[in-house]
Amino acid sequence: MKAIVNTDRFEKRKLVTKEAVQQAFVDLLNEKPYDDITVREIAQRANVGFKTFYRHYQDKVELTQAIMQGFVEQVYADFQPMTTLEASLNNLRRVLEIIEANASTVRAIGRTPLRDTLVQPVTQSAFVEGLNIHAAVLGDAGSDAQSQRELIGHHFAQSQLIFFFWWVENDMKMPIDGMLEMIAELIIKPIWKLKTK
Repeated sequence: MKAIVNTDRFEKRKLVTKEAVQQAFVDLLNEKPYDDITVREIAQRANVGFKTFYRHYQDKVELTQAIMQGFVEQVYADFQPMTTLEASLNNLRRVLEIIEANASTVRAIGRTPLRDTLVQPVTQSAFVEGLNIHAAVLGDAGSDAQSQRELIGHHFAQSQLIFFFWWVENDMKMPIDGMLEMIAELIIKPIWKLKTK
């Protein structure tokens, strides 16, 4: 008779191991440069075997991508459709709260040479949000609408990322409400004000 494997317990142990490896890597990234960190160091810091690392991740790149993917999923879990200025500001508050709660992870990702590649899913999502704001504000008026939409989308995405990384690198000295107000005044509200022009 075959023994029944408790898959719940196995999955929980697997998740705990992955989280330990990810946290160890984030801690190391906040101590020294990405290129100076070895897989063996990550495994030792996580208190797992060297081979255990490779059961979960191919290399540091895949580990870094997994960390970023988890962050992206958390950020976009409860996003509201960007149909009003209020929804845009509520989404921004949510992002800032998640960044604050995960500051060491965001700081670590911002310090990797893979930063631009890693933030691509976030940039693309923010780009789409910028497009949605443009559509809500201006509709599809004129032949220049697509160019305007792309310009606004890129501005919306890239500008916010610069603010977010600046914020964590400067130990979040500005409170969430202050960051919210700055980003709203410099990026979000001007896009919504286009409607009145």
